[in-house]
Amino acid sequence: MKSSRFITLVTVFALVAGSSPAGEPPQTNQASQESQAKDQNTVEIQVLKKQLAEQQKQIEELRLIVLGQKKQIDSVTNKEAVTAAAEPSLAAPATPAPGRGVQVASTVPYLPATVLAKASALPLGFPAQAPPKPAEPANP
Repeated sequence: MKSSRFITLVTVFALVAGSSPAGEPPQTNQASQESQAKDQNTVEIQVLKKQLAEQQKQIEELRLIVLGQKKQIDSVTNKEAVTAAAEPSLAAPATPAPGRGVQVASTVPYLPATVLAKASALPLGFPAQAPPKPAEPANP
């Protein structure tokens, strides 16, 4: 029983002594955890820096795309403004004609005589009806 404990103790000592670099005292458990945490933090920081650089490249590419689209929109808008200024407007003038005052649209529809002639020659498909009789006053 003593010899198995001794062998176990020697094995554990050999493992601990073999895992530490030569010439350095073995580190405590807390110190090794701290160094592992620092190493892990360093690796995480490097990964995050790479991700940040990639994201900044993507943002720059998207910014250039948006600027290109804005230039396209501006050029189309400018072309439309130039053509609109060059062509006379079909809309009503901003100021009324002199001597007429305010112009008002007619309430009577305007149909050319040719359209009226064609429309009167076409059958409508409805039978002719007599106009309704006016209501008679009630007798007292």
